[in-house]
Amino acid sequence: MAQLSNRKVAVIATHGFEDSELTSPVDAVKEAGATVTIISTEDQPITGKNGTEVQVDLTSKQAKAEDFDALLLPGGTGNADQIRMDEHAV
Repeated sequence: MAQLSNRKVAVIATHGFEDSELTSPVDAVKEAGATVTIISTEDQPITGKNGTEVQVDLTSKQAKAEDFDALLLPGGTGNADQIRMDEHAV
């Protein structure tokens, strides 16, 4: 993977995300040097389909697209449905 030093990656997720589709890419971009920010609809930890709990850094209302270089959207039907319904995330 290319070096991602000085890059900021936003991860938008909520309860029901596909665990490995969040954790594996997040680990990879961090290893490549990026700063990762977990964004969700609420300011509380989120839980994946298989029980992985992730701390939230910002709410979708607080986040600003211009502050990030890339966006990561993990899979999971419930996750996608909730994000799609959040006006701030859209």
